[in-house]
Amino acid sequence: MSRREGSLEDPQADSSISPLPHLEAKIHQTHSLARLLTKYAEQLLQE
Repeated sequence: MSRREGSLEDPQADSSISPLPHLEAKIHQTHSLARLLTKYAEQLLQE
């Protein structure tokens, strides 16, 4: 019974929390991409 209650509560928590992890992932992707572009630009400038 406790498992069912937990599974019932989980989707609600996920739906209310899901936007943040999604945004964090997008920000992380953009940040890592920017870092790669910066490294690439620095290499081009050094050459």
